[in-house]
Amino acid sequence: MTYQYKKAPTNRQLKVSEVIRQEMAQIFTMGEVFHPALEKFTFTVLDVKTSADLKIATIFINPVDEKLDKDLVAALNVLAPEYRKKLCGRVQLKYIPQVRFEIDKHIDDRIHLEKLLDKISTNKE
Repeated sequence: MTYQYKKAPTNRQLKVSEVIRQEMAQIFTMGEVFHPALEKFTFTVLDVKTSADLKIATIFINPVDEKLDKDLVAALNVLAPEYRKKLCGRVQLKYIPQVRFEIDKHIDDRIHLEKLLDKISTNKE
């Protein structure tokens, strides 16, 4: 998990998050929602965190070009209602969650931590 829950997520939250992650990855891969601003971006869907009531889904993405983070999130959040409509036809839920996009900063922290640990281990040898 890339996002820390206040409480441990329920099995239902985990299942819904995984289904949404898979479907959103397919929607992005197939290019089902077209917007000219998104053509220049390449990114991956890393994780999805759903709220306890399953009404909000925060999708964590990792762009290839980190310089365009804010532009990517802004473009995706403008198109969030369209992505929600696409999810509606693919996911069998009583209520389709509101979609939000965020950049996953935890992966950068992990990479930085691994570099520090490698540096420490090479200094000891």
